[in-house]
Amino acid sequence: MTLTVGVTGGTGFIGKQLIKSLIKEDVNVISLQRSHKQIATTSTRYFDLSDLSTLNEDLLKGIDVIIHAAALGHDASAEEEKYKSLNSDSTTKLFSLSKTVGVKKFIFVSTVGVYGVSSSSSILSIDTEINPLTPYAKAKRASEIELLGDKSSNIAVSVLRLPLVIGKNAPGNYGFLEKISKTKFPLPFGLTDNKRSVISVGVAAQVMAEAAQDIKIHNGLQLVCESYPISTKELIVNLRKGNLMSSNLLPIPKVSMKLFLYALGKKKIYEQLYEDLVFTSSINVEKYSDLKNE
Repeated sequence: MTLTVGVTGGTGFIGKQLIKSLIKEDVNVISLQRSHKQIATTSTRYFDLSDLSTLNEDLLKGIDVIIHAAALGHDASAEEEKYKSLNSDSTTKLFSLSKTVGVKKFIFVSTVGVYGVSSSSSILSIDTEINPLTPYAKAKRASEIELLGDKSSNIAVSVLRLPLVIGKNAPGNYGFLEKISKTKFPLPFGLTDNKRSVISVGVAAQVMAEAAQDIKIHNGLQLVCESYPISTKELIVNLRKGNLMSSNLLPIPKVSMKLFLYALGKKKIYEQLYEDLVFTSSINVEKYSDLKNE
């Protein structure tokens, strides 16, 4: 019998790559999305995080596995209640409906933001104490608790905490680096040798696709990242190389950038660009290494 996987956020950065990976595996995919845009050869069903009435049994009819990738991202103008509604309350209802209609597995995309740090001198793991600080991270953590605490049903649950997801046209911090790398301006990363754990969108999608195809794979709480962390300098060099540009990096000492950014009240940005944040993956992703540049 053909496996049918429902992907929320199918038109998003991760969702599009995930659908591509599932199609390669001959999986029947239904994109649960707000947009009317057609994704590859998949069928679509209307789903809106802000309208809980769109979460009904008809939405999930015939679906064996749900991969919940849709979420309100980091939006400085959004209030905490909006994150709770769109990222936590909607997940609760979607999970409840999944159990009601007999979905076999629920895969949830979470974040390392639940650890509440922008940098760390220690390597963090799945067992590291959490401390979600932002509304986004708090909502994700609330969903983790909801999903992992379910003991009353037979549905398999996989919660995947992801670090910075990299790839062409990525949102968030990587999208910012991608944007500034396209300029001809020299950038102050010539002496930057920090280490940050990342995961390419191709690898993340393949991990999810594998989890969807085997009910016993990658269940419970998982922290997923690539084996080798990368520096901000390496990211910029790779991005500019991909655009056939020279690196053009200024050798500015890290302490100078720290003083400058701290004076501007940009401590978090300094930490994200110049300090370490390394994780130990609970899933070996080496076999997906050929997908890093997709």
